[in-house]
Amino acid sequence: MNRARSNTRGILMLTILIAVAVSAVNAAVFVYYPMDIAASWSKRPIYFDTANTNAGGPDLTGTITVELSEEGTVADITVHPSRRGTTLYHNIVKIKNEDTQTYYLWIKVNTAFDDPRISEAVLIVGSAQINLRQTGLTSIGSINQGGELSVSLRLKISSTVQGSDSASMELVYSPQSTETPP
Repeated sequence: MNRARSNTRGILMLTILIAVAVSAVNAAVFVYYPMDIAASWSKRPIYFDTANTNAGGPDLTGTITVELSEEGTVADITVHPSRRGTTLYHNIVKIKNEDTQTYYLWIKVNTAFDDPRISEAVLIVGSAQINLRQTGLTSIGSINQGGELSVSLRLKISSTVQGSDSASMELVYSPQSTETPP
């Protein structure tokens, strides 16, 4: 019995030593190959614009507010819909292409409207409709050289009191359409 224990201990100790030796060898060697990456940025081809839209126009309370970043790559929109019924904000911002090529567009909803009193929240871009009550990525087609797409918002709310909610999304664009953005 003692001999069997001794053999078992010896085999166990040998197994542990081999495992440690193999892991030490695998973790101790790293090979590095050189690689260079050059990045050359330029002006954005796709941007948001409020010219000839209803941005800054009268809202039910206050105004339809659309604030754009300096280059038009960020749009912050604030609206004041009715707490009962459907409110349509038509043509509140435009997406424009000032490049010489066609781009393919998607809207990625990162944070959806989740207040149960909002039964419908739809972003309308051209003829595409994006459900803002669900997160995810939606293709909105393409925009040709010099083209523009109107952006509208439809909210259906049923509430007896005032309230607020928000959603966040990203405009995603690419010169190719064969691969869906991650």
